[in-house]
Amino acid sequence: MNAPFRLTETLDMKTNAGIMALATTCWAALCAAIATTITSSFLTPQSLVILSIIFLAPLLLRLVSCVMLRFRKPVFVLIKKRGRYWLHLNPWLSTGRPGVRRLSQFWQSLLATLRYSLDNRDFSVVMYSHLLGPNRIARLRRYFPARSYLFHVIKRPIGRIERAGLQIDTWLREWRWFTPSERGAVVVIRRRKELSPTDK
Repeated sequence: MNAPFRLTETLDMKTNAGIMALATTCWAALCAAIATTITSSFLTPQSLVILSIIFLAPLLLRLVSCVMLRFRKPVFVLIKKRGRYWLHLNPWLSTGRPGVRRLSQFWQSLLATLRYSLDNRDFSVVMYSHLLGPNRIARLRRYFPARSYLFHVIKRPIGRIERAGLQIDTWLREWRWFTPSERGAVVVIRRRKELSPTDK
């Protein structure tokens, strides 16, 4: 019964591995071209040193992410734009293949941030992500019921350029390849205003 699913998963893994190998090969070729241009020579000790430095430079992004995460520890951050507050995942946070415990920590942090923001301020909180699938949206609805919150969902496709940007960003910062969902969602949550006794 699970054979087709396993076959599809295996094919996806092979495809991702192939894309990763192709991207690495293209990056190595580009680095070799740059090193050859800089040193005016090919496969000499000097050009190989330059090639190694350029090729391994993206690995520094992982180190930069670890350093920046020490100064920006919150998992989620609120940014005010156009009269609304947008909730973003910490851009320096590594999200690759989290375990059950880490996923639970993400959810607890998300819910705590949303509750604090909605309970203490009279504004809408907006979230947009390729990670907001139907199951996660349904789970958010359970935590923010209609009797107390206005909950609006806008589903939208994620374009090829945006997906490519997500893939390149993750590859450079975490050295892993992933295939983002083709559809994402915008979720807007706002606390309902309490009616005064005369209006009830």
